[in-house]
Amino acid sequence: MMPISISIIIPAFNIEKYLAVCLDSIVNQANDNIEVIVVNDGSSDKTGGIADSYSLRYSFINVIHQSNQGVSAARNRGLMNATGDYIWFVDGDDYLPSKSFTANLFKFLRKSEHPDLIFLNMSYYHNGLFHNKVTGLQPIYGSCLTIDLLVLISYRVLMSHPCDKLIKRQKLLEENINFLPNLIVAEDFLWNYHLLLRTDSYAWFPDICYVYRTNRNLSASSTIDEKKLDIIVNVLYEVVDEIIMSNNKNKVSLLLFSSAVWFHVMPHIYSNKFLEFNNNKKKLKEIMSIYDSQNISLDTYVNGYSTYSFLKKYFGYNFGSYVYARIILVKRSYSFNVLRFLLDIMEKLKVIYVRKS
Repeated sequence: MMPISISIIIPAFNIEKYLAVCLDSIVNQANDNIEVIVVNDGSSDKTGGIADSYSLRYSFINVIHQSNQGVSAARNRGLMNATGDYIWFVDGDDYLPSKSFTANLFKFLRKSEHPDLIFLNMSYYHNGLFHNKVTGLQPIYGSCLTIDLLVLISYRVLMSHPCDKLIKRQKLLEENINFLPNLIVAEDFLWNYHLLLRTDSYAWFPDICYVYRTNRNLSASSTIDEKKLDIIVNVLYEVVDEIIMSNNKNKVSLLLFSSAVWFHVMPHIYSNKFLEFNNNKKKLKEIMSIYDSQNISLDTYVNGYSTYSFLKKYFGYNFGSYVYARIILVKRSYSFNVLRFLLDIMEKLKVIYVRKS
């Protein structure tokens, strides 16, 4: 039996502060069945030079230099040059854990009989604290994605990151599952949506394989302006409309998956200009109406949904959304402890409201 191989693709743009840490973590995990492709996307700092220095030291690290075209184009370029059986998109400002996991991962791949998609466990890192994506879920060596999709979403095995998945290279190429270069945000969500539509088999590997830095400076996800908000809402609106119009038997699961984007972008839209009912607010309200009409169990996937539901019921949709948006932005700006304090207050208000009614 031929050994299974993995191609790690790293899009890199002006990440001189992080790239060496990322590459060192891969070197510590690497074996003969791993290749690394760094796509330097027109960096103006030392990113390209750092990548080249690692390529000179390690034969399994290859570097591609291109003019700045965006993360989607860089990932697509890496895919076209990859040779591994499986593709792993790693962001250069994240890193792999120090604890060795690759030996177990390759044993797992052999045992799971080459599924199209392998979900990987990961840890979120913020201000010195780590939080694992999933805990307590045993390995799944091979199953049907269509059958298990709702369960995977509810357990948060399925998130909209590319970096927590191994994908069979031939599946990506044959189904033409690429990142859209014209999107500057929401490209990960749209790519994952297309991946789910075209994937048949999956497996789940519970070891922590990835450390994801949240709120990274200069990352596309850390700053959202009006233009980006418009793009995110339009992508979400079009995907939800496509799901509703389709005959896909996973309609409920796909709508639930899309709700993470709704709750990510909503605070930025509702946190100010309360009296202004713009096009983005109109679209988000339409989407929430769809979630409600389809009886989507948002509480199984969205942290804090019970608080949002209470606020919406007590204050109405518009003002309830505004209050929730302000709470969430406090959490994102300061700390989890502040959010926990505010949510505790809301839970107490909820209890008082229920008792009075």
